[in-house]
Amino acid sequence: MTIVADQLDAFQSAFDAEVRRQMSAEQLQHSVLTDGALSGQDFTLQVAELLREGDPGDSISRSLYLMVSFL
Repeated sequence: MTIVADQLDAFQSAFDAEVRRQMSAEQLQHSVLTDGALSGQDFTLQVAELLREGDPGDSISRSLYLMVSFL
């Protein structure tokens, strides 16, 4: 698809309006579901390998962990 540069704003407005028409307010909220939280000390190769080995998910439902702190 090609959009002429001076029509980009109009396209963005129309696209946004159509998405809002087709989706619920809940669907428009940004959220990330995780399988748990890990601290910075948990980010090691050993932990990563253990999580990968124990992950029953396929490429769509792989486990996702949230890192709580870098320190």
